[in-house]
Amino acid sequence: MPPPAEPAPLDAPIAPITGDTLAWALPELTTFATVLSVEVLWEAMVAGHDGWYRPREQRIAINTAMSVDQQAAAVVHELAHALVDLDRHGEDPAMDYAMEELVAESVAHVVCGFVGLDTSGNSIPYLAAWRESTAADAFERVAGLVDRLARRLEDALDPSGDEAVGTAPVSAAG
Repeated sequence: MPPPAEPAPLDAPIAPITGDTLAWALPELTTFATVLSVEVLWEAMVAGHDGWYRPREQRIAINTAMSVDQQAAAVVHELAHALVDLDRHGEDPAMDYAMEELVAESVAHVVCGFVGLDTSGNSIPYLAAWRESTAADAFERVAGLVDRLARRLEDALDPSGDEAVGTAPVSAAG
């Protein structure tokens, strides 16, 4: 648009994740949390809140009002927060909350894709929103961390070491 018009910031629409193809993953993810000494609880929450991780309590809560697949994606996201907290390496970048959200959602997007669930409609807008609050080189700085944490969760979901668990990608919309 020519001047004096200025672009207006828009909130990206975050698509809900539907379906129950990852029902099998919930017990596996809960077991992984237990290994980390993190408790996973399911509870009612207000719409728009998928879950939370409280480091001091080492507790994750997931919203029961969501689809099973959205719950699985949320557990992975919150486990990524737990891993940032509990699996710190010397070379890990210092992070503020916005950068940690980039890590947690990037891990969730990668891991869900690994098990055959395409969460792009949910993850990409979420990442774009948090990216606005981070440094220009944020993704570059956290790439190695995202890879390491995603591999830990992928290994928990696929102890056989197969390259991919799902037989075909599943759309997040169904």
